[in-house]
Amino acid sequence: MTGTPPPPPPPSPTPSASWGWEPPSSTAGPAPAPPGGPAAAIGAPAPPARKARKRWIVVLAIVLGLILATAVAGTVLFVTVTLPPLSATYDFTNDLHDGNTGTAFAQVCNRLRTPSGRIGFNGFARRVASAESISVDIFSVDRKGDTATVEFTSRYRNDNSSTTTLRLVHEDGDWRPCGTA
Repeated sequence: MTGTPPPPPPPSPTPSASWGWEPPSSTAGPAPAPPGGPAAAIGAPAPPARKARKRWIVVLAIVLGLILATAVAGTVLFVTVTLPPLSATYDFTNDLHDGNTGTAFAQVCNRLRTPSGRIGFNGFARRVASAESISVDIFSVDRKGDTATVEFTSRYRNDNSSTTTLRLVHEDGDWRPCGTA
């Protein structure tokens, strides 16, 4: 044998060549963190950071806008449709309950301002004035164009009560009581 050493054996295959994995080297230090944070390291998808938050704010703003629009529309409808006949009913029943029959009669529609209308009104006024309390039902307003009805309840000392449906008409720019239904 001569003095030449035998050739070195071929290198053994590494796991990275066959599986796509390479063991960490001890000399390189810790492996760098993968982009996307720790969730990306374990295979979970990274959460969308800003886009979802912006969508939530937009949805919230739209919902709040719809609530505000509904409140404004409801207020406008109440003030323009329901409040005028309701206010006329309150004025009328308060005058009757306080015994101001002259002031209450001045509020009635032109059709009832006759001598026979006054006689019927006086009987109605005495009955309402004798009530211990009068409450107007704000949910009973039914307006159709220039006519409306509103209910009020008279409570008497003997625990009896009477519900009256007051008819009103829009006449001379005001809502005026014009009989009962």
